Amino acid sequence: MILYHGSTELVECPEIRKRKPEDSFLDFGAGFYTTTSHEQAERWAKIKMRRENKSVGPVADDNVYQSIRYFETGVYDAEYTVKRLKTEVLHDQWTFHTEKALSFLKFTGSQKVR
Repeated sequence: MILYHGSTELVECPEIRKRKPEDSFLDFGAGFYTTTSHEQAERWAKIKMRRENKSVGPVADDNVYQSIRYFETGVYDAEYTVKRLKTEVLHDQWTFHTEKALSFLKFTGSQKVR
């Protein structure tokens, strides 16, 4: 199985870093996040670049989280939110939380995202 990790740095040897306050947005807490979707990993890298002010061009908004946020704040009603979410392409996510789990990963290459 090929897994991809979106990052702003080259990660040849994955590690689980200590959780920081800015990690509160992570779905499953501290861990090493991967996906089988190259497109999704590229999207994660662009989001991280935007958060770190490293982007050099326009970055697509994270529409799923935006839709949820608008629903929670009353901007969207339930029907409209579901309609917007149904048009989003969702990908899988594999999260590694232990060093033992990480030991099964093998780095095979990297690609720069612009």
